[in-house]
Amino acid sequence: MAEIDPTPGSAPDLAPVHPHGLDRQGSIQAIGGIVIALIALLTSYDHISLPAGALQLPQQWGVWFIVASMALVLVDAQLATGSRLRAADEAAEERNRAAEAREQATRRASIQDGCLVAQCRFLLADTSWNRLQLSEALAVLLDELRPPDP
Repeated sequence: MAEIDPTPGSAPDLAPVHPHGLDRQGSIQAIGGIVIALIALLTSYDHISLPAGALQLPQQWGVWFIVASMALVLVDAQLATGSRLRAADEAAEERNRAAEAREQATRRASIQDGCLVAQCRFLLADTSWNRLQLSEALAVLLDELRPPDP
């Protein structure tokens, strides 16, 4: 019989989420963004020049742009982590549903096999013992076919 994961919301395939809310891939993304932001911040430049020199921005504006981009990198990393965790949860739930369906199919096949054996025995030898087994197999089959109570 298939083993069913008792916690449908678990995500066994992913690294655990750390207290800061990011998984391993999200942490790498956030650290990379922060490193790039620090490189941009610590690089010496006098001003920010937009294409064709149409607009000159003072250096202090660049600091705010870098801070804003760091915030966006962190938010994106958190959103990506949440998306990966939801996908892992859905995959775990799908695996559980498939395992339950396999277990039910196995149980039904076993019941059908038992009914077939009882029927063959009864047809080969009409004894009270074989009648009793056929009657019990029929009761099990009817119980299995009965729709579940809501």
